[in-house]
Amino acid sequence: MKRWLVIASLGLAACAGILGFKSQATDRFPVTLYTFACGDVCQSAEALLNRRGVPFTSVNVEEAANAARLQALTGEMTAPVLQVGDKLVAKGYNEARW
Repeated sequence: MKRWLVIASLGLAACAGILGFKSQATDRFPVTLYTFACGDVCQSAEALLNRRGVPFTSVNVEEAANAARLQALTGEMTAPVLQVGDKLVAKGYNEARW
């Protein structure tokens, strides 16, 4: 019984460490998805991030201030766009690349 408690305690500690790491990664490198009502493409992009358990902020570029953010980031007005931290990762949806 004592062995099981030690193993269980180690498991909980490992889980806490992983959750702490995930929280740090999310804080240091937030994921932003620039999107609008573009149908299947934008829905697929959002679904992929959700399926992978990636916490992200969705930015609707149909709003003027958000459109300006997208324009400043990419120099164009196409979506979806994936940004991680301050880096532009991908313009357009490509599951293999994301």
